[in-house]
Amino acid sequence: MRHLITLAIFIAISGCKTTAPITTTPPTSATPHPWPIVHHDSARTGGSMDTPFQESPPAIPKTLKLPGQLRHFNAPVISSAGLICIGSIGTLEHEPDPEDGVYCIDKKTLTIKYFTHTKSDAYHTTLGPDHLFVTDHHNTLTAINLDSMSVSWTHTFPSTVTASPLPVDLHDASSPLLVADHAGNLIAFDQRTGTPIWTSQLEGGVIQGLASSPHIAIAATTTGHVYALDTTHGHTLWETQLDYLPEQPASHLEHTEPSPAHIKAAPVIAQDKVIIAYTRQHPQSTPPILALDISTGKLLWEASAHTNIYNHWQNQPNTPTLVEDRIIFVEQFSRLTAAISLETGDMLFLSERPSCIQEQRSSIVHAADISYVPRHDGTLYAMTQTYGISPWFTFPPEPSKDLKQTPYFSTFKDAYKDNTCLQNPPDYQGFITTPALTFDGDIVIGTHDGTIALYEHTAPQEVTD
Repeated sequence: MRHLITLAIFIAISGCKTTAPITTTPPTSATPHPWPIVHHDSARTGGSMDTPFQESPPAIPKTLKLPGQLRHFNAPVISSAGLICIGSIGTLEHEPDPEDGVYCIDKKTLTIKYFTHTKSDAYHTTLGPDHLFVTDHHNTLTAINLDSMSVSWTHTFPSTVTASPLPVDLHDASSPLLVADHAGNLIAFDQRTGTPIWTSQLEGGVIQGLASSPHIAIAATTTGHVYALDTTHGHTLWETQLDYLPEQPASHLEHTEPSPAHIKAAPVIAQDKVIIAYTRQHPQSTPPILALDISTGKLLWEASAHTNIYNHWQNQPNTPTLVEDRIIFVEQFSRLTAAISLETGDMLFLSERPSCIQEQRSSIVHAADISYVPRHDGTLYAMTQTYGISPWFTFPPEPSKDLKQTPYFSTFKDAYKDNTCLQNPPDYQGFITTPALTFDGDIVIGTHDGTIALYEHTAPQEVTD
């Protein structure tokens, strides 16, 4: 039976159950661990529980304009040595140019310290214990030694690779590195040598769809197939195909056939569940998010919604974020951020933002009881996990002294007034990457035009008599 929800400034369910906090895999040493991969950990939870709480809006960010541009798959990663590494598509998208590659930036000085050129547009970067891994538009996986910053090995796939390279254990260089391409070729590599350990041919292509726990890898494809594989040998533990029933007028129901779920986003492993977000041909009355049993692949729930409040749920191409007992995600073509129960899939709250953005490809990240919501209009919101209330938000890193008087903001002001959605910010200053968080509370995020913004943590002010 579905719970009813009510609407005020936000929408919430009262009296919902709370489970024990879910934390990411702990570091293997006492030293502060980095933000090594998009969504932070191999389970793709998007959460880091040991980052200080940002109580008030951070100051205007420090910025660095890279020689190349960024896209949503160019998420920054941060090493324990204080390097911010990020791939770039260069100046020409889908074509080779000298600025294609990985930029590693000194966090203290915000200057480029290392650059490794790739054959074409660089996509995802991942930090392993002793290597930096990057994929590119030329179907190449490159391993860069972190000590010498030289290329250790490369591997060329039969098809495009946009999935983030995935170490099974982020703190163990002997664990396999999983990488898959758009033709469904999944390969486990030796991280140090690049030698394939095992391979698996999947049905459908992998866009972002990889997640892993220490012993089980989850792969999700564009044809709706979801696989659980043994990480040691690559044996398939279970496989399922996800379909959905397109919603049609009553007169057309007899002609409706199930359609495969088109999965672009990486799965999220949450305790005994695998959370899958997918895309559909048309909007429907419930969000395209569901949960599978990690042991069997059995469907546990499909997300619900209160259709009297909102019934036009779009595609979910970006990975949702696990925040304790709930899953939080940004709704496309809207002003909404939503949360559903991890246990049941029921809607917990809807939170509205001032701007309507047509495409939202970056994911929310979470730390210390706050979620950071990047928006393509260039605003960064802090959001509480209980009701989605925003204690603060920041303006984009504009060079103008009076930000609100720039054409950038007047354009969005008109959009607010007319209740229209903007596909892209007019000057390409909108946030497009998923953020990365440092162990001391700083926030790193990139814009479409290739600007890296560093929001430094603001310590709370002590009150004195």
